[in-house]
Amino acid sequence: MLKDLTRLLRHSGIYLLGNVLNRLGAFVLLPLYTSQLPVADYGALEILYSTVAVLSVIFAAGLSHTTLRFYFEEKSDEGKAAVVTTSLAMVILLGSLGAAAVFAVRQPLTELLFDSQRFVTALTICLIIMVLEMATEVGFAYMRAREKSALYVALSFARLLLQVGLSIYLVKYQNQGIDGVLKANLASVALGCAVVVGYALWNCGWKFNRQLARPMLHYSLPMAGGAVVAAIAMNVDRFLIKEFLSLDAVGIYALAMKFALLLSFMVSEPFSRAYGPFRFSILNNDNAAEIQSLVVRGLVVAASTVALGVALFMPEVLYVLAGKAYQSAYLYTPFLLASVVVSAAAYCFETGILVKKKTKYLLYISIACLFAKIILNLTLIPMFALYGAAIAYFCTCVLHAFLVNFTSQKLMPVAYPYGALWRVGILAALAYTASYALDFRNWSVSVPLKLLLIVAFLVATYALDEKLRTIIRRVVPVFRGEGAK
Repeated sequence: MLKDLTRLLRHSGIYLLGNVLNRLGAFVLLPLYTSQLPVADYGALEILYSTVAVLSVIFAAGLSHTTLRFYFEEKSDEGKAAVVTTSLAMVILLGSLGAAAVFAVRQPLTELLFDSQRFVTALTICLIIMVLEMATEVGFAYMRAREKSALYVALSFARLLLQVGLSIYLVKYQNQGIDGVLKANLASVALGCAVVVGYALWNCGWKFNRQLARPMLHYSLPMAGGAVVAAIAMNVDRFLIKEFLSLDAVGIYALAMKFALLLSFMVSEPFSRAYGPFRFSILNNDNAAEIQSLVVRGLVVAASTVALGVALFMPEVLYVLAGKAYQSAYLYTPFLLASVVVSAAAYCFETGILVKKKTKYLLYISIACLFAKIILNLTLIPMFALYGAAIAYFCTCVLHAFLVNFTSQKLMPVAYPYGALWRVGILAALAYTASYALDFRNWSVSVPLKLLLIVAFLVATYALDEKLRTIIRRVVPVFRGEGAK
């Protein structure tokens, strides 16, 4: 068991480094964006990203995850290669057709979204990015299956340099605004696509298999339907904020979400990239359920620690990096960070549904959560403005995690440590609440005391969780090369 856990942690750590490099550009460039882009333009950029996020999930049909599921079912190298290239061919075809259809109505669509055709070029660039990213995800699924995490880190560093350099040139010196931001992003995505897809084709050749295509689509489409609904649920609040409040409010919410997604980039995404293939690789282990329980326990502790750190220090960071118009974003981030922690746990809870191939349940759950989020936003945004949107987001994530876990437990029971998970959340909330007494403009006092709050949270978590103490004592020597005791 320790060997499996250390393998998961090792690759998660490498993916973490790659994710940090991949996303660092957004924060390195934050002073540039907040000084060169009005808050309303920052909000418009978020509306574009949200629109394309929904479209990409529709057209991708869940094929990147399907690639992993079918890859590990094949016994021969030839069969594995056919899975990768068949999935790649389907996603490129679907993505290109979908992008072409949206491009044909780009002018009325931008009029609908912004009451203006000012962002037609920006939408066009986003559609190109969408197709490239869809192909990259399938190629990257192959890299994850082969555990080529170091290659991901190298590619992420190259993309970071390209995006930062081009963004500074196009936004600051060429004054291209949103179009400049997107062109720099396009160049970065194109580089990633060329390397990742090229790597897949170099190793797999081009072996499209019609017999594989049908069962892959049969598996992926119900899950893709759920993912489409989930993507709409994830982004619908931006559109409702625009309707009830303004594009400026969308911009503030987008910045708050950007900091909340730091948690996703630093913990959830690296973990899921490693855990996706890992959970299928241990299915035949006698202690698979025990490993999954331990993984969730460790994940929630790690995610809560990072969430607490981001929430505590976001006011200081915004005070230095962002313009005055963006300063209030830190007020809404704690609710969004808590939502990301809950969503990370929900990803683990999906295992029973995926193993039994009952992906239709993910669709049903996503539909229920979409309706819940819309109702919550319609109720809370008029009453509490952006606080209402943030609270609605958190409540929806809790509902989603509950329904996923309830369903998975019926299919494959796992004894998750619910009491310990709630305790971690309560301790993090108490530590954050204590920070309200501190003035973030007085760094000499706020920074040391906030660091002490994080230490206090970790000490309390460690002291109150005997199982966690046992696991740490057993895993740490393995990383030191001392062997399991």
